[in-house]
Amino acid sequence: MRLSENNVTVLCIEGGPLDQYEEGIQFPEDEGSKVGSQYDWGLATVGQRQLDDRTRPFPQGRGVGGGSLINGMVWNRGHMDDFRSWETLGNPGWGWDSLLGYFRKALEELSIPVIADPNAGGDAGGYYLPSIMHPTNQTRSDARRAYLDPYIGRPNFNVIYNSHVTQILFQNFTTNVSQPSFGDNPNGRGNATSSVSDIFGVIRKPTPITQNLRPRQTVVAPSHATAVEFAENASAPRQIVQARREVIVAAGALHSPQVLQLSGLGPAALLQRFNISVAQDLPGVGNNLQDHSYIPTNYHYNNASYRTLDNLTRSSAFGADAERIYRANKTGPWTARVSTAIAFVSLPQITNDTSQIISSGVNAGSIDPSLLPPGYESTLLAGYAQQLSILSSRLSHPSIPSHEIITNGAGGFTLTIQHPFSRGYTEIRSSDPFDTPLIDPRWGANPADITAVIRAIQLNQRILSTSAFDPLHPSYTPSSPPGPNATEFDLRHFISEQLQTEYHPSGTCAMLPRELGGVVDPNLMVYGTDNLRVVDASIMPMIPGAHLMAPTYAVAEKAADVIKMHAGDLVQPLPEVGNADSSNAWVQWMAAVLGGMGAEETRGEAETW
Repeated sequence: MRLSENNVTVLCIEGGPLDQYEEGIQFPEDEGSKVGSQYDWGLATVGQRQLDDRTRPFPQGRGVGGGSLINGMVWNRGHMDDFRSWETLGNPGWGWDSLLGYFRKALEELSIPVIADPNAGGDAGGYYLPSIMHPTNQTRSDARRAYLDPYIGRPNFNVIYNSHVTQILFQNFTTNVSQPSFGDNPNGRGNATSSVSDIFGVIRKPTPITQNLRPRQTVVAPSHATAVEFAENASAPRQIVQARREVIVAAGALHSPQVLQLSGLGPAALLQRFNISVAQDLPGVGNNLQDHSYIPTNYHYNNASYRTLDNLTRSSAFGADAERIYRANKTGPWTARVSTAIAFVSLPQITNDTSQIISSGVNAGSIDPSLLPPGYESTLLAGYAQQLSILSSRLSHPSIPSHEIITNGAGGFTLTIQHPFSRGYTEIRSSDPFDTPLIDPRWGANPADITAVIRAIQLNQRILSTSAFDPLHPSYTPSSPPGPNATEFDLRHFISEQLQTEYHPSGTCAMLPRELGGVVDPNLMVYGTDNLRVVDASIMPMIPGAHLMAPTYAVAEKAADVIKMHAGDLVQPLPEVGNADSSNAWVQWMAAVLGGMGAEETRGEAETW
């Protein structure tokens, strides 16, 4: 939407459907109910050998609005030092001071009011986090409703949905002949859930589109992306839309690397394995995968005289009343997700062996290549070494969170690791663009991450053993972690069976110097190209200690300014505002932009991004 603010033609190609304003998406009460539906890609990991060798589901949003359609609606930015680390890794202009204005700009677009601020970017601790809900109608304020619906009347803003990108085409270069095929995976969804047939839908049809299957050519180093190839489904004819200005990939941390690899941008050995011509040997494409590993821990309260969330949600009378109130005037329990009571705690706050855990993580990561994904070559190792140095410094700080604890008011104390030592990867399984990507997050591959989870479980046990919890009678059942007398062996076994994703993959097209395994530069331009960018969570070089929705919105808002400045459509980006009161700078910037919008001359020719 931002790129269409000037007289520039923008086309968005979305692989999933356009939702029909279903209650399961819009109502906060139904948060998460569309996981496993047609709005989920249905992905799964490979067996996690470092744990119990089982695969795990890896839900990811599929549709106009992406993950914001099905996520947990939590809005938090993370610690300011998370983003200062991005600058330290060679990305000027991507620190907290530069991004804070874009966090705020996204909130304005989503119509989310600013409250007493748990998002100030400071200390670790516990607080209630805001949810992305529209303040007037109390429904989910996702990317589709904030960035598409209000602007759909723009003649230069186009969206195609149920259209799967098969590759990016470069001038004088073709990477992969993608032939229509009839198989078990017609629309690119995985089999982690049942498949749903799709209908090809268009909000506004782009022009020009032509069918085109080009023969394979010899390798010519590309510099300029000229078009995008896509198809309605695996058996449909391939179509091509030409790009006059730029091509921007924003398919998420699991699919953006897939698109680049299918287009000849990625680790050379991987591409050659599938007979894909190598346009640019970029080892970082698909590597550096980071995720917040998650372990559900529930200590059900056994004292029936205390009403808990479980008691209420199991009551048909309570549910009927809540539904009636919500439908009548958008108030009551249905206006909120299950719980936004969250603690972000630091490693020194939960354990006395912080230095030993950090040392073990750094030493193991430095000297044991088996803890890293296969094929980590010199640039990736150099980049990981710098990340280890940053992790070592940050995790020892008492104000920088290392863990998230999510409570549900009924005994749930779910745990996540915010800054893992472990690294995973994702890559294509074949040259078929409708094949799902191979995903190996490798949670807990570095043993320091497992030790950190153990310390967090032990913290839960200490909390539940306090006098404040005595009246609730918290339980230790076979489905909950072992009790206070459990050994570390017992806890490691429990973790190996339960550790999974918090649905926050990132880092797989990292914004890093190329010599550190980077894929994009600080302008988000893919190395070796002059008009291909990546804009999503995959560019984050190190994962922030936050739910990734807010950081991803901020990345996208800043990227829009970077792109418009490159094209001469914007004089200056948002000012650096830091964490102090910056209302004056903010007002001045808004005045300049709003004043300029009315005076700017209209270009004579629309140009396609």
